Amino acid sequence: MDEFDDWMKEKNYTIQDIMNQKIPFIHTEFMTWLTRTRKTKPSSAKYHASILNKMLSPIFGTVQVSTTVQRLTTHAISNHQINNPRYGSTWDINQLFEYWRERPESNLLSNEELQTKLASLLMSLCFVRMEEMANIDLSVSIIDDQEQRAAVCIPPKQSVQRERYNVRKTEEPKVCPTETFFVWLTRLRDHFQQSPTNFIHLFWTENWKQADQKYISTHEGFRSVPTTLFLF
Repeated sequence: MDEFDDWMKEKNYTIQDIMNQKIPFIHTEFMTWLTRTRKTKPSSAKYHASILNKMLSPIFGTVQVSTTVQRLTTHAISNHQINNPRYGSTWDINQLFEYWRERPESNLLSNEELQTKLASLLMSLCFVRMEEMANIDLSVSIIDDQEQRAAVCIPPKQSVQRERYNVRKTEEPKVCPTETFFVWLTRLRDHFQQSPTNFIHLFWTENWKQADQKYISTHEGFRSVPTTLFLF
């Protein structure tokens, strides 16, 4: 597939590099490249993803590459309309980070700026609803601290397959959601001497109690009066 070959050349990936990666990371990175660099339409990106699916299945010795990852990635690039008009244009994922592109590093950000980063991070996670974000289980998610890559998971409901959302990278580390994600995880681990189990644990009230999901407004850029982001 010419597109896949072009993507590998642009990223300077070898076949061995691909073999060393997990399938969800390959799929999401390739789809992001198609829609951000090539400006491929969602329908065409879905077609290329289907071909990539068939290519990777025999290579990795699996019957079929996870359709969940493919479905969620397609959903993300197809449904790019969001509530906050500040981020009205999200076809290029870098649009999400314009507000804080020139801001200092995460440990120097104000609470409000961190909340804005959180909104960007949530939207980069396929733009799922806050009630879905609350169900993300970090204990079963794929989190690679060394490479700073993450695929966060939502446990299955009844017989539904586990859903997986990839935290996507950008070309600029300072505006990359993975950088923010791992900063938060490190702070929480250091403070409580254990890893948080749910994504909603990144929110805390002023009296240091975990935030109630119902008070977190998706119409206010994921910010609300009684709730603030956990900050040291």
